[in-house]
Amino acid sequence: MLKKIIFIKRKRKICLDSHASIQNCAECHKRILSKKYVHGTAGFGDCNVCHLEDNKNGVKYTVQQSIVEICINCHNNMRIDNYRYAHGPFVAGSCEVCHDLHSSEYPHQLKMDTKDLCISCHHEFKKPGVIHVVTKHPLSGKRDPSRPGKMLQCSSCHNPMEKIPRYFLLGV
Repeated sequence: MLKKIIFIKRKRKICLDSHASIQNCAECHKRILSKKYVHGTAGFGDCNVCHLEDNKNGVKYTVQQSIVEICINCHNNMRIDNYRYAHGPFVAGSCEVCHDLHSSEYPHQLKMDTKDLCISCHHEFKKPGVIHVVTKHPLSGKRDPSRPGKMLQCSSCHNPMEKIPRYFLLGV
């Protein structure tokens, strides 16, 4: 038990020493940056674009603003007033519901494969053999006719970040 306590105290000291400056983040937090798609600011080690180096309510490295405000600082095309219809998590200012803010194995830093991500909220499409209500096409297991080499998935027709159309249909 004594060894464990000494280890914890040593580890805590190492962490506190490292947290003396935001420049050392990637040394310990490699896991955050180890995936295929890395967010620009994180990949360049610019942690202070999103995180505060100063204490905020006694905690270091909290985010400077709400997640959506931070995202919009760089992604200003994503302002809610640019959209006539908007996807629920986007309206709520919760980019992190769908996107990993540091890195991801999936394009657009999505948290998981598009179809799996969509049905994680749209449970009505989880059941095996369910077909699309309108088009009657299967929701998986078929090639996407509009994107050669890719499989049919929700984003074949829908884009939750589409600016004008209802139901987020592409090109409508």
